[in-house]
Amino acid sequence: MGILTRIGVVLILSGLGMFSGCQDRPTPKSGADETAFRKPTARELFDLRSKCAELAERINGEYDLTGISLATGDDLPYPFTQEHFSHYDPKTDRCYVELRASPDLGALAMLSTKSVKALKIRDHFLSTYEVDYVERRLYDGQTGEELASLQKGVKGAAPTGVVRGRTTTVGWSNAAAEIDARMADDRER
Repeated sequence: MGILTRIGVVLILSGLGMFSGCQDRPTPKSGADETAFRKPTARELFDLRSKCAELAERINGEYDLTGISLATGDDLPYPFTQEHFSHYDPKTDRCYVELRASPDLGALAMLSTKSVKALKIRDHFLSTYEVDYVERRLYDGQTGEELASLQKGVKGAAPTGVVRGRTTTVGWSNAAAEIDARMADDRER
C-alpha cells in the first residue's frame, strides 16, 4: 500500500470518528429504573431516632425560650415551661427538633397563693402574656439551623410566623403548618 493510500485511509477513519459523536445520546432511565429508596431496618431506625432524641436534648439545653435561666432562684415557681420534641424522617434522612414554650398554669396558680413577690411575678406575666401564649421553634437537628418559628399570645402584638428560606412573609398559621408537617410521623400523613 502506498503512502497516499495510507493517508487516505487514516483521513477516512478520522472523519468517521468525528461523526460518530453525533449519534443520539442514550435517554436517561425512567424513575422506575432508578434504585428505589431503601427503608432503614428496624435497628437502624431505632438508632437514628435515638440519635435524633439526643440532638433534641442538646438543642433544648442551648436555647432558653422561657427565661427560666433568669428565674430568681428562690422557691417560687416560674410561670413558663419549655418542652422539646424530636422527629427523624427516614425519607429525607433529617432530624427535626421542636422547642415549645408555654405558660405553666400550675405555677401561675401557685404564684397566686404565695408572697407579695410571687404575686408581682404573676401580675407581670398576666400583664404581658395571654394565658394561651405559645412559642414554637423548629430546628434541623444535624446542623442546629432554625427552620421555622412562631409566637402568639404576647399582649398588644399580632401573632408572628417565620419560615426560613422563603422569600415571602408567612403568617402564624403557615409557620405552624410547616412545623407540624416536619414533625409529623409518617403514620399521621
